[in-house]
Amino acid sequence: MLLSQPSLRQLRQRITFSFEIEALDRDGVERYVVHRLATAGYNGPFLFSKRALDFLYRTSEGIPRVINILCHKALMVAFGKGERTVQIDHVKSAADDTEGVSVPGASYMVAMIAIAGLMLGAAFIYYLGGMYL
Repeated sequence: MLLSQPSLRQLRQRITFSFEIEALDRDGVERYVVHRLATAGYNGPFLFSKRALDFLYRTSEGIPRVINILCHKALMVAFGKGERTVQIDHVKSAADDTEGVSVPGASYMVAMIAIAGLMLGAAFIYYLGGMYL
């Protein structure tokens, strides 16, 4: 653990309380978002589409601090676009804008693009080689 390093002894002594919060499951994320909105005074229809919540869960990995950040940013994006419901593209924009948050499937897409590029390159080299036979 980072805080166990001797150089951080004084900081560790100033921390009087610490608690590790377990990651929430998909239903827990939805209940948490509902609770946070209600605590903020909102009592209208639910603001997040099902797909947006599914993506929020996968992207945040159920970590409440990350959920807070992504929801805040997604709500700002939706508001900026004049939309009343947060959609999946709003949460994607929020995730893209948040350091340390990885968008699910993004590494898969990069790998597929790289493989496609290699295959096209190999086909092109084969084509050029065949021209000179």
